[in-house]
Amino acid sequence: MSKLGDVGSGIVDFATVCAVGGVTASVGVLVAFNIARSLPDDPIWSEMRCVAGIEFQGDDKCFDKKLGEGLFKMEKAFQQEMVERQKEFQQRERELDTMIKKRNEEIAGLEGRGKALEGEKAGLDQKRAELAEQLGKLEALEKASTSFNLFKSNTFTRGINVQTGVEYKSFVRHQEWVTAWCYVQVPNDQGVTINVQLARKRPGQAVVTETISAAELAQIRFTAAEMEEATGLCSFPSEGS
Repeated sequence: MSKLGDVGSGIVDFATVCAVGGVTASVGVLVAFNIARSLPDDPIWSEMRCVAGIEFQGDDKCFDKKLGEGLFKMEKAFQQEMVERQKEFQQRERELDTMIKKRNEEIAGLEGRGKALEGEKAGLDQKRAELAEQLGKLEALEKASTSFNLFKSNTFTRGINVQTGVEYKSFVRHQEWVTAWCYVQVPNDQGVTINVQLARKRPGQAVVTETISAAELAQIRFTAAEMEEATGLCSFPSEGS
């Protein structure tokens, strides 16, 4: 019972202290309010009231002060935002400048390559024109030139040579032959030289051996075997020449 009494007594004391403190605070506020109303318009006092948040109706100075502070804070925040925006803009501007510079360099490179290609094309056109002129001259020379014959002689027997003649298309196209033939020239008993055709050939075709009659063989005093041996000495051109 004594402990419960002590607790109850403590609660009562605490409540009493709180009540006294509340009354004291209320009285202090009323006193401060009355003093504030009774004091003259001292700038220092006005400053203190604005700091404490105490305002009166028609107190324009305190309102102007708070308005100015608010505007100052807004202006400062706006300026800070402007600085950040300016930094972002400058960064973006630098990036764009770098991009434009890179594109300009690429365009300049392409233009340079284009000029180089134009120069190469002009050189090729010039060479083509020169080649066409040379071909024209060769064609004219070929038309003006005629075919010609070349002969090759191979020793056979009894002082007789096997002759091979080759007709070429022209002096310009001297690698292209048209026809070839092979023969021997043998004097008969009367001293007259007789031409005996042995074989002939055309490009892309086989050798065609001529037929020699028995009367012709008798005139030149040769046998068929000897004529076959002579035919083996014909020098026909190869297909690649």
